[in-house]
Amino acid sequence: MTYSEGVIIGIGNDLLGDDGWGIEVVRELKRKGIDTIFPVVETAEHGLKLLDYLIGYKKAVLVDCIVDSPSGELIEMDILPQRPLHFATLHGIGLYNALFIGREAGIPLPERIKLYGVTVEGVFNVGAKMSEKVAATIPYVVQKIIDDLPFFRGRKQIQRIKRVCRIYEKGNLL
Repeated sequence: MTYSEGVIIGIGNDLLGDDGWGIEVVRELKRKGIDTIFPVVETAEHGLKLLDYLIGYKKAVLVDCIVDSPSGELIEMDILPQRPLHFATLHGIGLYNALFIGREAGIPLPERIKLYGVTVEGVFNVGAKMSEKVAATIPYVVQKIIDDLPFFRGRKQIQRIKRVCRIYEKGNLL
């Protein structure tokens, strides 16, 4: 299988208040034109179903909320599942274990996966708006992901990323 450079995946459900954070982050990345450079995906899938979005990429960025308190704390980490973890998750099989199972099954998954997360408390409120604390983190995380895009590519690509972002911010669409 030929691998593509990378993918950015926002995970969540924007009908469940703070759970829509990952979706809103990637929508903002799209507004800045990042999807003209890398695939930017929105999904409510989780567990083993999420593996379908990762197949064939060398690297991936995942953007999702993490149920914990207090709300609004940012988390950035590399995910390197080397053994299964035994803990409960509301999504059936959690991300870490799904990645472990996928690798053990020989599925061609990314070599590196970076997670950008925010802690949330109220993800089960159907129809609720995103909390102010959680929403306030979106601009920072969007800029952090843009700044970290060399994670995917070399220095030559950095200039193109910055140029595309400037063009989209000025409203001069490509």
